[in-house]
Amino acid sequence: MEAVIAAATGLLVTVGTHIASLRLRMGLLRAYLICFMCGLLATAAVAGNIATSTWPLLTAIILFGSWWIVFYAFVGSAETSLRVRILREIIAANGVLPKQELLKQYNDRFLIRIRLARLMDSGALIKCGDRLVVKSIPLRFLARTCRFWKYVVFGRYSERM
Repeated sequence: MEAVIAAATGLLVTVGTHIASLRLRMGLLRAYLICFMCGLLATAAVAGNIATSTWPLLTAIILFGSWWIVFYAFVGSAETSLRVRILREIIAANGVLPKQELLKQYNDRFLIRIRLARLMDSGALIKCGDRLVVKSIPLRFLARTCRFWKYVVFGRYSERM
């Protein structure tokens, strides 16, 4: 029970820290990193104070990590989902938005251009000749981590069969 209390405390700290980070306009990736670290520290601090042995501490950290992944998936999909963004636009247009207007805004080339422009504006990508280079260390780390796990799970780095 001590591990559950510690992990729940860590998750509450995670939610509060994530909200504060976003309100301070720290950016999504930085907000996730900060809220994870604060939640992990809170979990370890609470578990360290109430645990009588090492096992509840380890259990609390594993439980917090599991709950944080669920938090990340839930919040991440709500913040970055294209479907949610389209629904917000329809609601903002009083529930009526012509299909042609949506198609004009949301085609593949248009979305890729917008995302690349955002990455370049933030300094995460730079243009070297005719190539784009990732300059952001956290973004590079995230990409390499995702690539590693893709290889572990699927046995290949690419979606091509």
